Amino acid sequence: MAKLKEVFNIQASGTKNELGTKIEDEKQYLEVFKNGVFHYHNKHRNDSISIDVTDEKAKEIATDFLKKNNLLPNDFTITGVAHETITNAKNPNDKKVLRKEVYFNRLLNGTKVYGISRIIVSVGDKGQIDTVFSLNRPIDMKGHPIKLKSIDNVIDDLKKLKGTVNIHSESKKVKINKIELSYWEDSTPTSTQEFIQPVYHLKGDNIDEKGITINSSFEAFISAIPDEYITPAIVPELKPSDKKPDTSFEKNTVNIPKK
Repeated sequence: MAKLKEVFNIQASGTKNELGTKIEDEKQYLEVFKNGVFHYHNKHRNDSISIDVTDEKAKEIATDFLKKNNLLPNDFTITGVAHETITNAKNPNDKKVLRKEVYFNRLLNGTKVYGISRIIVSVGDKGQIDTVFSLNRPIDMKGHPIKLKSIDNVIDDLKKLKGTVNIHSESKKVKINKIELSYWEDSTPTSTQEFIQPVYHLKGDNIDEKGITINSSFEAFISAIPDEYITPAIVPELKPSDKKPDTSFEKNTVNIPKK
């Protein structure tokens, strides 16, 4: 907390709430959450004129700021630059770029970490730092090896919709084209996840009731850790149903029940 107050030059005292502490003065505010992630916002940022900062310059400014203040972990790298714009309602062609948002994402053992695992630095007029979202946790590489779930277990979890599953609304089956081991981090302000978790990343096609491939990709993230190592999520109680999901196989296609 003291380090961040020094970095952003905020002298005000903090106000605690159920999520963490908010520090605010007339120029800016800083929210530091209990799990360590934080959000900085400059109240005096430009909201009207186009900025004269190139994408490459924005990357340089953002990187230098994070490195100078020891806020950039070694395993994070730049993955892109987004533009925050404002458009004239009477003239849609009159568009101004107000800020350049530089995205940094974690690579663990050379593999992308999915979920909420990022740092976003918003560079504004004259290169000032307008906002910083630091959504990541320190990694403790110590531990002991465990045996991961088999692919058969992963397919079974998929049928039960255990994990993060993105399926088209008209899909009756999915065809799995690729399964690869990756990682997942949940560093939202309210998250209690303590570890970056290995997950199986599934990619494929959605297939409708006529057997036609839908023009929308199927994607899923299924935990690679055996269930005994995972704390169950708290979910609302559901009413019992007499309808049983169709979990039959047809080569490398899987029938997916709807929630």
